[in-house]
Amino acid sequence: MRRGTGSALVEQGPHTPALTCCVFASSCFIRCHSRHPIATGGEGAPDLTESLTNFAINSAALAALSWVFARDLRSQARDRRVIEREEALARLQVCPPARAG
Repeated sequence: MRRGTGSALVEQGPHTPALTCCVFASSCFIRCHSRHPIATGGEGAPDLTESLTNFAINSAALAALSWVFARDLRSQARDRRVIEREEALARLQVCPPARAG
């Protein structure tokens, strides 16, 4: 799906809004409940900011790998269509031209 942003077109997959919503909702939940004893963690637990940073990095990596995987699947489907078309053309019989008699 392409969406216009000013003069540029941005490629945006169907999973992008859902992923953004999920990340936003989880970060809001963690921020709202950061004073809760469960969210503060036990002894030796990483800081909440560090955990959120790690979560953001992991989410970005997941989004990037998902994009690469989806692009690879689209490319594979396109290549398969080209190969099927070329095989269909290869099956056509070539007849010599008829001689004028």
